Amino acid sequence: MPIILLFVQDPSITEVSLSLPADVWIYLIIYSLVAGSAAHILYYAGVRKVPASTAGIILLLEPLSAAILAALFLAQAITLNVLAGGALILAANYLVVRKPKSKK
Repeated sequence: MPIILLFVQDPSITEVSLSLPADVWIYLIIYSLVAGSAAHILYYAGVRKVPASTAGIILLLEPLSAAILAALFLAQAITLNVLAGGALILAANYLVVRKPKSKK
């Protein structure tokens, strides 16, 4: 059960179809533009404060967090493929982050 259904009683509200009224499409387009712009503005503001290598490592976790949020909010199933992909992403992040042993 998606978490959104805890707050919305009518599941037809969460549906998107071409038969929606024009004002709903306008609001959807405005929301998309504002959300996309905000994401880019916040990303560039963050890159000014965090080193690019650290920001790149954090961005590698995006697919993993997207899968978790999709499972929580949209009731998307977490399959074996998703778990395997998440494990590979975490392993790759570990390999990038770990400090190499210094040679003496």
